Amino acid sequence: MRKFPALTFALLLPLAACESTAPEEAGITGTYSLQTINGSSLPHTVLEAGSDRFEVTAGAITPNEDLTFTDLLTFRVTEDGIITSRDDVLTGTYAHIGSALTMTPIQSS
Repeated sequence: MRKFPALTFALLLPLAACESTAPEEAGITGTYSLQTINGSSLPHTVLEAGSDRFEVTAGAITPNEDLTFTDLLTFRVTEDGIITSRDDVLTGTYAHIGSALTMTPIQSS
């Protein structure tokens, strides 16, 4: 039985700081790697109950020139002493107007 809920990058995006070496003039396309969550380095424990824990170990978001994005988040889950890893991928579209960025995930059926 799974004790921890599945989280996606979309839920953690407001908490995350990303960095890129792409120049400002190049727009926002490129790959941005997750560096910290709430100021804490990775891996970052999101949930913990006794010896069970749910951690984010890596992440990246890639806005593309065609106004789509791919978002990858890697988790490590420890339950009853068993460690598993999981990658969650989210895709969608985005709009970039001035300093505002609106991201809309594609709903899967």
